[in-house]
Amino acid sequence: MNMFKTMENTWGHRFIQKTSMDIYEFSHTADLGMGISRTFGPISTSALITNGSGFKKAESDSHKKISLHAVYGESNLNKKDGFNSGFSFSYEPGDKDSVTAAKTAVMGLFGGFSRNGLRAGLEFDTKDSDGLKTQIISAYATYKLSDKLSFLTRLDQHDPDTVIERKGEQGVIAGVLYNANKGLTIAPTLRMTKPENAGEDKNSIVINFQFKF
Repeated sequence: MNMFKTMENTWGHRFIQKTSMDIYEFSHTADLGMGISRTFGPISTSALITNGSGFKKAESDSHKKISLHAVYGESNLNKKDGFNSGFSFSYEPGDKDSVTAAKTAVMGLFGGFSRNGLRAGLEFDTKDSDGLKTQIISAYATYKLSDKLSFLTRLDQHDPDTVIERKGEQGVIAGVLYNANKGLTIAPTLRMTKPENAGEDKNSIVINFQFKF
């Protein structure tokens, strides 16, 4: 799918945490369909028509999902310096029941840059699923101190229903990346989840490992 690949590259640490649009199921990671991609100078675009059910489920109706993505600038900030900005949009009609139609529309706006060892990104995502409006604001940054050591941080603000106040939650990740050897990265991180209501905070320390062969 083309909905959050650019944001995933700007974040750059999928082995630590998926992108927010992926975590909160604003879009599937893959699906069956067809598409086209075109580049117009510094602007890269793509359009997909897919089943809409994702690669883990069989198609259950005749409706198809349309997904559009456009980015101005460098789309691979985890590999190259530069900046980008752009948007993602998807629309999928559906059947709520035998007589009522349902629809799901997702919009994502994003931007990022990478220079002098600092890579940072910001995104704002909305989802309207048959009148239920969900929202995400996500900000993240990685600073490369040396070839061995980098620092990272990320803040996700998720609101599952924008109509109801103080129903969302904040998620924070902060930690380091240590390149212990060629192909091996160790990433100890502190994870904090704080509900906006009177719910209980959740804190943990997690160590992730990445192996590249």
